[in-house]
Amino acid sequence: MALMTPSSPLKTSFGGEVIPTVDQGLPGLELALKEPDLLDVEVTIQRTQLADRAGVFEMALEASESVRAKNSIQRMQAHQLALAHKYAMDLMVDASKQRDPIIKVKLINCSARLMDAYSKGALALQRLQQGANQIVQVQHVQVNGQAVIGNVGGRQ
Repeated sequence: MALMTPSSPLKTSFGGEVIPTVDQGLPGLELALKEPDLLDVEVTIQRTQLADRAGVFEMALEASESVRAKNSIQRMQAHQLALAHKYAMDLMVDASKQRDPIIKVKLINCSARLMDAYSKGALALQRLQQGANQIVQVQHVQVNGQAVIGNVGGRQ
């Protein structure tokens, strides 16, 4: 545990993100815990480097802040949503410039799949934030009369 404890207090930014020290020379922000440790910093650096390499660094951080991600899973989901949005839009832009109808349709279909993934991801994030509770209500219904099951009025 001593190795995981930082030698000086970690500073936080918007949304409770931990800001790695300047001497680390790396971008990165992480959801702060009450007592953040160096593992939080390392995970934040890895996650933000991935977002940066994918070309969605600012969008990913803004998405995380916008949805008020409470933990790493929600933060990663927000980053994936930013990535899906960016590339779905990029593909539509590419499709609009395409003259070959076969390539145009392929780009539009790929964009549509990313938009569908984005929608499903947004719903998954909402379930993560609200708690995935499902209520099944069973009611007993008694019908006075006959119940018919099967083929009625079939051939004789």
